[in-house]
Amino acid sequence: MFTHAAYQIILGNVDFTNVRVYRVPGGKWRYLLFDVEACWRGLEKTPIEYYIKPVKNKINGFRHEPLNALLAVPAYRERFLRRVAELLDTVFVWENVEAHFDAVIDQLLPILPRHIDRWDNMKLTNWEKNISATKYYARVRPKKIPELLKAAMKLTKAEMEEYFGAVLEKLEVTDEEMEAALEVVCRQNNMTMEQLKPYYDAEFEKAVVRSVLSTKVTKLIRDAAIITETA
Repeated sequence: MFTHAAYQIILGNVDFTNVRVYRVPGGKWRYLLFDVEACWRGLEKTPIEYYIKPVKNKINGFRHEPLNALLAVPAYRERFLRRVAELLDTVFVWENVEAHFDAVIDQLLPILPRHIDRWDNMKLTNWEKNISATKYYARVRPKKIPELLKAAMKLTKAEMEEYFGAVLEKLEVTDEEMEAALEVVCRQNNMTMEQLKPYYDAEFEKAVVRSVLSTKVTKLIRDAAIITETA
């Protein structure tokens, strides 16, 4: 259960209502992770608010009661947080994620021309843009998870350091990742990096890292920069 919830939260799956469980003969019931194509589409907190909430709260999309009954027990709360940290430190390290991306892309590229010929409304350039955006969220969203859990679970500064201190250092944003984030902002707002540079400062950088496509950031760009339409 903890692993299932951790994956859904890290992936940012917004289509989390399809829940299945399975059991091998003589074994325990386990959650099955599937139907996750609606993930890595943003940096918002969803689906945390559906997974982590008081047991007596209204059920909405996911039966949150068993998970939160366990999280009310200190030992299980710690176990869940350490499991999240473990996944962030291993499975969701960008080098590992990128390798899986590349393997799938290598399989799809040879058949894409035939697929595009079949569906008139699909272009290779659009597919490449979608892949780029998905990669961006896959790289950046894991960095936001500790802060999102801090708010949802009311973690103290000491708890953040204990569970996520080492992970946060490992997940720090690099110059390369910041450049990728800014490219996403520019692409979404039909502007160039040259147009953005005069307005770029430390506060803007912080805003981009925390919520690159939020309304606040989009408005900041549109208010500060000259937006030009591109083909």
